[in-house]
Amino acid sequence: MLETSRLRHRALIASVAAIAVLGGVRVALTPRRIPRAEVARDAPALARAGAALQASVLDREGLVGSLAARRILLVGESHFLAEPPARLTELLGELHARDGRPAVLLLELPARVQGALDAYRDGGDGAALAGAWPRGALPYLPIVRWARAHPSAVRAVVASDENEARVALMRALAADTRNGTMAAAIARAAREYPEARVVAYGGMAHTLMAGRYLYDSASRRPVGARLVEAGFSRNEVAAVWLLTGAAPGEGLWPPGAAVSFHGPAGALPLGLVLEVPVAGAERLGEVADFAVHLGAGTRQASN
Repeated sequence: MLETSRLRHRALIASVAAIAVLGGVRVALTPRRIPRAEVARDAPALARAGAALQASVLDREGLVGSLAARRILLVGESHFLAEPPARLTELLGELHARDGRPAVLLLELPARVQGALDAYRDGGDGAALAGAWPRGALPYLPIVRWARAHPSAVRAVVASDENEARVALMRALAADTRNGTMAAAIARAAREYPEARVVAYGGMAHTLMAGRYLYDSASRRPVGARLVEAGFSRNEVAAVWLLTGAAPGEGLWPPGAAVSFHGPAGALPLGLVLEVPVAGAERLGEVADFAVHLGAGTRQASN
């Protein structure tokens, strides 16, 4: 009994020591959080920003025409708001009406949902799909339903994110791999559906074309940057943001307007529009191509 007790005691000490070592490694690996860059907001700077935004406005047809020319669209939202998903489905319909090209739609959902997505597309059992929806997952059921109702506009729906256990493990190890996983899924879709437009929809920070967001770590290189590194031409890919909330830029954003960052607005500092701090990029035109302001936004829970 005494020997057994000693063995258990040693095992406990070894376990505590291992946890302490792992904790120390985790702390050592934790990347530095990026401070948000200060943006000049004096009257002359705001006047210049307002003029740049006004000079870069696109009407709805102009935005659709600009996006239709691209092979891959990265559409970024702020999560758990009703307006961005609704605008996405409108955009998918407008693009299909313009040139007849179908889309392959990749959604920021855990890969384990793929079987339920496929079963719903084949059989249309909405109750089964809702029952299989992960607890706390993004509220994208209306998008999936729209895609099934418009098969000529959407060829396939893909769950492009990692499963929750993988996300938790990688975060615990300070080695986030989600952007790499999403970029690989997009590249695979582009290869498997060469005739289709590839549309990836999810959080705005994932869609950036350059820089590193939140943490100054290579793991936070966004999807757009990874696609260019993988060999896709910058002209093949467009990042478009569906903005909600107060009008960006101290209320300077033209109400309800789409803005191109290929014009004067592209030279504006990131912090004027983007809430997420970014390292390795300073101007809007470096990280995105277009943005649309959708108004205040309506909060919604997961489906």
